[in-house]
Amino acid sequence: MAFLEQFSDEEKKLLVSLPYRAGIWISTVDRSGGAESKKAELEALEKIMDEKARGMFESALVHEVMAEACTHKSDWPEWAQETRSITADCERAVAVIAQKLSAHDVEAYRSNLMHISVSVARAFREFNINASFFAQLVAAARIFLDKLVGKAVGQVYESESLLNISFEEDVALAGLSKALGLSGNEEDVLEDNEGNTNE
Repeated sequence: MAFLEQFSDEEKKLLVSLPYRAGIWISTVDRSGGAESKKAELEALEKIMDEKARGMFESALVHEVMAEACTHKSDWPEWAQETRSITADCERAVAVIAQKLSAHDVEAYRSNLMHISVSVARAFREFNINASFFAQLVAAARIFLDKLVGKAVGQVYESESLLNISFEEDVALAGLSKALGLSGNEEDVLEDNEGNTNE
């Protein structure tokens, strides 16, 4: 844990707890799915935390953070209660890492948080609950046409997965991205981060 040892106990707790806390926070911003949504998103969060703890990263810091977060699984219920200051904590975490480590580590930490948060938001399709039947029909037709076009030109379209992210979750993800100092699209961040892991 050479990288985490450079931080104070308070800073270490912030960096290690934030991936789980950010995932919990995203799971609470849209309550329209009820218990079913919450269960699916919590299961997705636990799965991705476990997978990332075993994954390989370009940044040793992120590897240490995820391994340590899963070592402290007994603290997750406590961390789940600490979601009110997520955006401020994200800003603080980025500043703390930037003071002691490289820009590469800062970027990897940011991308890891966004990857976890987007994955949790995708875990349940609130769109089908909130949208009218006509809106669902139009969306289904659009996805079908996208897939046809994709097959014709040899590309894969991901529009169907976007329906899993509700408007409230999208707003929250944009706020999280801004707090982390990321200006790119959340989907791009997700794809980039998936490419940097070996899970």
